[in-house]
Order: sequence, then C-alpha cells, then structure tokens
Amino acid sequence: MFVKKIIDHNGYIGDVVVTDGVYEILCFSHSETIPEPNRKVTYIGAEEPDNILKVESCQYIIKEINYSYFLQGKVIKKGEIETLALSDGYYVYAISQIGIGGLIINLETPLPDNVKEGDFVSFYTYRLNCDFEHKD
Repeated sequence: MFVKKIIDHNGYIGDVVVTDGVYEILCFSHSETIPEPNRKVTYIGAEEPDNILKVESCQYIIKEINYSYFLQGKVIKKGEIETLALSDGYYVYAISQIGIGGLIINLETPLPDNVKEGDFVSFYTYRLNCDFEHKD
C-alpha cells in the first residue's frame, strides 16, 4: 500500500489517495509531515464500521458515498474480543483485518459470530484513516 497522490494536505491533516496498484481509496491523514507520493502506507483504519455482514459474493467492492464508504472484502484476520476497563465503563474491541486486493483495512469492532477468516464481509464506515512509514 502506498500514497498515490495528495488531494489536500494542510500541515498536519489532509486527504490522500492510497493504492495497492489496482484498488484505491481516499483516506484522512493526521500526520506531522505531508506524505509524498509513493510513501509506504503502514495502516488504514475504518472509523466506526457499521452493519458488518457476511456475504456470499467473493468480490471486492469500494463505493465512496460523500467521503464515507461501503466496502466489501475478505477477512484476513478475525480479532479476538478484548475488554478494556475505562474510568467511565468498558470498551469492547477486536482488531480484525479486511483485505480488498492488497489494501488492508483494520476494524476495531468485533466481527459477527458467523464470520471466520477467509469469508467475505461488507460494511459501512464514515471515514478511513491512514498512517505512513515515517522517515527519520
């Protein structure tokens, strides 16, 4: 995964197009440096993924809807559910990874019980965040 182009970057925040050479997505960047094209992307995260469903179609889908996305991809890693105690309650999460071609999308939400690694799932997310390989 690498930066294809910078759409808008204002010092610390901006929008960049990330690609694997075939598929591409628009991501929000919150980085101390402006990423130059071809910079390696180390992380893509789905912000508040919703309506995660197992699907029968083994097809990769990327549909942008006013900066939000409908995505469909293959479960590469189904994260184990963990609970983190916070001062105001508990946060339940699981780090799962969904592949769309060579793009790896991280979800911090438990996948449905009927989903296993190798299955295809679809979901909505209101934004994709990314981080880059940092140069010293």
